[in-house]
Amino acid sequence: MGVRFDEPLNPILTAGVQLQDEGGTAVTADISFSSDRRTVTVVPRSLLAPNSSYLLSVSGVQDISGNPLLVPVAMTFTTGDGLDNVQGGIVNWSYAQGAVLPLNAVLEIALSERIDPTLVNTDPATGRRVLRCTAIRRGRFMRGSGTVSADGQRLRFVRTRRCRRVIRTRCT
Repeated sequence: MGVRFDEPLNPILTAGVQLQDEGGTAVTADISFSSDRRTVTVVPRSLLAPNSSYLLSVSGVQDISGNPLLVPVAMTFTTGDGLDNVQGGIVNWSYAQGAVLPLNAVLEIALSERIDPTLVNTDPATGRRVLRCTAIRRGRFMRGSGTVSADGQRLRFVRTRRCRRVIRTRCT
């Protein structure tokens, strides 16, 4: 489970990041930060109980300038009755691999399972979630906006600037 913030956080102050079961008992979990310190990830050390409610709360954290989180984050969820141990994958691309695309191409990728939108690649210049597309010949990062659909099973990449010429791309 991950919570994404708009600024880098101080990774030392994690006491306010907690996962609790429906009885209010803390669930032992590992807490980590992404390399840009904008995403807090909570991974329970043991399997969660099936068909049970949980609360993930984040409070008392600060950005790297010492500014506190003004409004605590509280997210509730319920587990299902089985494990998800099937690896997800790409079901369909909106273009064929190696295709020559028009200059204003919109790239879409359909996935077999939901993905966590906080784990989609991040543009290092802006810190925004984007799909990472590179020009194959030049190996340069292509600027654009990446989004994850509400159901978490479709990725979409739209360039913020049109290409000057037809290029081959690779998205990851």
